Amino acid sequence: LAAAYVGVAIGSGTDVAIEAADVTLLRDDPLDVVRAMNVSEGTLAKIKQNLFWALGYNAAMIPLASLGLLQPVFAAAAMAFSSVSVLTNSLLFRRYDPDERYRIFGRLR
Repeated sequence: LAAAYVGVAIGSGTDVAIEAADVTLLRDDPLDVVRAMNVSEGTLAKIKQNLFWALGYNAAMIPLASLGLLQPVFAAAAMAFSSVSVLTNSLLFRRYDPDERYRIFGRLR
């Protein structure tokens, strides 16, 4: 387990296996490993989206504000909108379904 890229243990396994594992399954369903990998891929995608939007707003507004082409009130509003858009995008992750990609292959929950 120490040399593996990802360690997986069943919750009823030994304490050593559970401590060394990156993912611990609470049930005995091996499809939970696929679900965990899908959730991690979705989380990384959402982080990249949030970085894109936050950097996009800042890259556009900071030069305009530093050149005096943008009033401070509008710059503050743009920063607030940037924060709200990142937060809203993060909250949309609650709708994420890790099984969506594999529904056509048969029964998944």
